[in-house]
Amino acid sequence: MSYGKARATGSLGYAVTALLFGFVFARVDMQITFYLHLITTVICLVLILKTEGVAPSKDDRVVQLKKNNFGQDVLQLLKNRQYVVFVICAAMTFIGSSASISFLSSLLELRGGTAEHLGYALFAQAGFEVPFMLLSGKLLKRFNIKFLLVFAFFAYAVKYLAPALTTSVWGVIAVQSLQGISFGIFLPAAMKYIVLIAPVDLRNTATTLAVAVYGGVGNIAGNALGGIVADTMGVEQVYILAAILAIVSAVTFTMFGIDRRKADC
Repeated sequence: MSYGKARATGSLGYAVTALLFGFVFARVDMQITFYLHLITTVICLVLILKTEGVAPSKDDRVVQLKKNNFGQDVLQLLKNRQYVVFVICAAMTFIGSSASISFLSSLLELRGGTAEHLGYALFAQAGFEVPFMLLSGKLLKRFNIKFLLVFAFFAYAVKYLAPALTTSVWGVIAVQSLQGISFGIFLPAAMKYIVLIAPVDLRNTATTLAVAVYGGVGNIAGNALGGIVADTMGVEQVYILAAILAIVSAVTFTMFGIDRRKADC
């Protein structure tokens, strides 16, 4: 099974849950969230414990035979310009992503929305991810991966900027559908791109490190920066800043992340 198809099931589950919980939270005390989280976590743990182990692939078996030093592996990856530029660009974009998601409820409230509208917005986000995740395999075969990444960066910029300019709560919700052509394309393309530019014996390290930086550090920085901007300049400015970061990411990746001396991925 391709990564996109597997990831699409997660998006589908998130979409259904967001829609369902949006209805619930609009009618029940929000404190029920903690109980629902506990129940779903327990169910998840039970399913994990019942999951059978998967045999490593041929490349993984080769890597297992080689004893790598993590510090040396990281230093080697830092010498890879394409990898470093991509991780930086992805981190800048995810700073905006984290901030935009964290303040989505605040923006909806400014537009007159409720918890139910938040459920609709999150449903639109995750729901539109599904078809693009399912089609990711075909998209990666048909289009240049670097083109898809640049396209996703610009799509992120539009997704961030549009809510700040939209005055209707339903307009904000509708814009969340752009999650499909931004995150829905970015994630599968990013995983494939990292595999292509990293040495075979460092692919797992490269993937883990990249996700830790743009998914972990980017999200932490995004929440912190978003809070400062929201307090000092307003919620709409959070989305404008996120759009600027996404545009800078697209331009930077185009100028410095693409090695034109090599064949395109």
